[in-house]
Amino acid sequence: MQLEGKGPHLKTMNKYLTKEMFAALGVILSLLFVAYELNQSTRVARAEARNELAAANAEWNFTLANNSEIRDLWYSVFDLGLDGFNNLPQSQAQQFRALLTLNMRRFENVYFHYREGLVDESALSSYGLQVSSRYRSEVFVQIWPRLKQSYDPGFVSFFEENIGF
Repeated sequence: MQLEGKGPHLKTMNKYLTKEMFAALGVILSLLFVAYELNQSTRVARAEARNELAAANAEWNFTLANNSEIRDLWYSVFDLGLDGFNNLPQSQAQQFRALLTLNMRRFENVYFHYREGLVDESALSSYGLQVSSRYRSEVFVQIWPRLKQSYDPGFVSFFEENIGF
């Protein structure tokens, strides 16, 4: 922007306005750069969150795949139903509760990532809700009221709403 006219004051004013325009442009470019960096940081955080969830899921699946005692206990309890669970030796019942707690912590972690916007809704089904029939079983329904006290209330509400309690 140039002011027209004569005199030393107008030249000074023109120089001042030119400097102000460049300063404003510098601020705008800086803000655009900060926005770009935030976008990149968000993308990295989301990728790291997804990798973390994948690693936890892989560890769970690896445990089930490579330890027949744990795998058999995990799947058989759901198949045996409440009577079968209630007739398990105490050590196996405790082991099952520990496995269930571990699995629910894994799912709670997915929920936290989702709530914070680090993963999208597809992560919920990828890492837990796809096996919702287990969470509606008699065994789970019996254990859950005591177990849920150790979880985040927001997660408990979310879980119960989505599982259909």
